[in-house]
Amino acid sequence: MPQIEFNPSEFAGHLTPSVLPAAAYQGRVIDTQWRTPRSSDGKFLQAGIQITEGEHEGRIVFARFHLKSAVAATVLIAQRELASLCAALGIGALKDSEQLHDKPLTVVLGVKRRDGVGDLVNCVTAFGPPGTTPDTAPNARPPRRTRATTPGK
Repeated sequence: MPQIEFNPSEFAGHLTPSVLPAAAYQGRVIDTQWRTPRSSDGKFLQAGIQITEGEHEGRIVFARFHLKSAVAATVLIAQRELASLCAALGIGALKDSEQLHDKPLTVVLGVKRRDGVGDLVNCVTAFGPPGTTPDTAPNARPPRRTRATTPGK
């Protein structure tokens, strides 16, 4: 049997990163993929957004756009939020989610309690062109269904 010297207490708390403070961050979309929600109702486009500057550089948050749902209002909200992301990136017509990748943007994060659990999670409240702040982001909107979560949550 292999021998190993490992003390897990030295790494306690390292698997669950803390929630980022509510603020505007510079970032870029690094990944997009279609996912199925736990309810199995429809599909959402998940965008992984990496923070590119400051104290939290390298952290990744996720925005979810529920574009395929039986609930028409959910789809409309997702379409508006995706349009806001496209506007922040200067994209006119989106044909492939890879068009969103590797372009600088401002992502404004809020903090809320996760439904049914009570854990704190980040939520995307706005997208804007790079270098904007929450007060000047032209696509600012109140928090709705697009959620950003930290890995491990």
